[in-house]
Amino acid sequence: PEPYVEIHPADAAPLGIAEGRLTRVQTRHGEAIAVARLSDRQRPGSVFLPMHWTTAYAPQGRANPLVAPKVDPRSGQPEFKHTPARVRPYRETWRGFFLTRASLAKPAGLDLVWRRIPQAGCQLHEFAGRGDAEERETLRRVLVRGASGDLLRFEDAGAGALREAWLDQGRLSHLLFTTVAGTLPPRDWLAGLFAPPDLGPAERGALLVGRPPG
Repeated sequence: PEPYVEIHPADAAPLGIAEGRLTRVQTRHGEAIAVARLSDRQRPGSVFLPMHWTTAYAPQGRANPLVAPKVDPRSGQPEFKHTPARVRPYRETWRGFFLTRASLAKPAGLDLVWRRIPQAGCQLHEFAGRGDAEERETLRRVLVRGASGDLLRFEDAGAGALREAWLDQGRLSHLLFTTVAGTLPPRDWLAGLFAPPDLGPAERGALLVGRPPG
C-alpha cells in the first residue's frame, strides 16, 4: 500500500532502524523516505526499495531518482543493483493520517513525508514531520479547509494528540489523527466508516477512539 525499504535485521539494529518506522535512503543522486521492513530474506549489506510509486502517491518514496543515470546498452536496464546507499532513521517529531473522500496532493510549503493510499470509499493520507505545534496546526488548517457540519474533537495538548471528525448531515466526511509521542490506531475500520450514509451512536462514540465499539 505504500513505499517501503527492506533491510536485513542485522543491518537495521546498529543503525537504530525499527520495523514500520520511517527510514531515509540516500545516494549520490537523490533521497527517498519509506517505511522500514526488516526481513532475513534481504541479503545483509543490501537494501530493496520498490520502484512502483509516483509523485501522485508518494513524492518522497520514489526509487528511480536514487539510481545512477547509466543503463545497459542492450536492455536499457538501469543500474539498480550497483548504487551505494546510506540508510538511517528519519526521526520524525510527529505523525498522523487524514481520511477524506477527495485525493489530496502534498501541501506546498510544508516539509512533510507524504503518502496517499486509496481505500474503497475514501483516500488515506499518511504524513510525518519534524516541526513543532505550529507546523501541525498549519497542516490541519489546510486539510480541513471547506469542512462543514458537526465536529467531534479530542485534544491532549500534553501528549501532542489531536483527533477530529467532521460529519456532514450524519455522514463522515473528514477524519484527522495526529500525535507526537503516542500510537495511531489501525486505519481499516475508520476507512470503512465512510461508506454508510449515517453513523449511529455507537460508531460516533467509538470514532475518536479509533476502533470498533466493544
